[in-house]
Amino acid sequence: NVITTRKAESAPLYAEADKVRVPMQDVANLHTQLLEKAKEAEGTRLSGSLKKFAGMLKSGEDYKTSLRQLDIVKRQTRDIVTRSYRSGDNDTAKELDSALKVLSNSNGTGILEKSSDAYRQANRIFSDESSVIKALESGRKVLNADADEVMDSISNLSAAEKDAYIQGSVKASRDKMLSGNKFSNDLVRERMRNAFPDEETFKTFLASVER
Repeated sequence: NVITTRKAESAPLYAEADKVRVPMQDVANLHTQLLEKAKEAEGTRLSGSLKKFAGMLKSGEDYKTSLRQLDIVKRQTRDIVTRSYRSGDNDTAKELDSALKVLSNSNGTGILEKSSDAYRQANRIFSDESSVIKALESGRKVLNADADEVMDSISNLSAAEKDAYIQGSVKASRDKMLSGNKFSNDLVRERMRNAFPDEETFKTFLASVER
């Protein structure tokens, strides 16, 4: 199980990161940015979601600065993003996801990652369950996706998300073959090569699809 394995691998790093305090000004600035965006989108679902995100950054009148607390905020907000996608509200999901990346981003530029190297490493291994599930679903659509979009999305996935993406892609490819349809290895190669650390690992994937 991808989630179980990668969660266990990242656990010691998250435990180390839990002791860190995030600069209060960084949290305050994000809070202000979210409320400003919510005001611009007043009357929409996005506005409500942004306000909820902003509200979770505070405990009473004080900003949360515990990295552990803010990681929980990240996970709760990620769940909102996932529910928005599933309900078909893609605009809200994309905007909220973009705002969430200011707090945490697997490329290392988020507030949480810049506050703790241990957290940055842990997040590259396993971010949250919703992200893994989303990556699995995206992998299942790989044969119909635009190649450039696939490359961009894969480059920012955590290790667990890449594992899930590959699993989804293998299933999609096998399903296509079982239905009697053919696909070109060149098509798969074009969309997925960046998900693999080296050419040998990628060839192993291609071989597994054809079994």
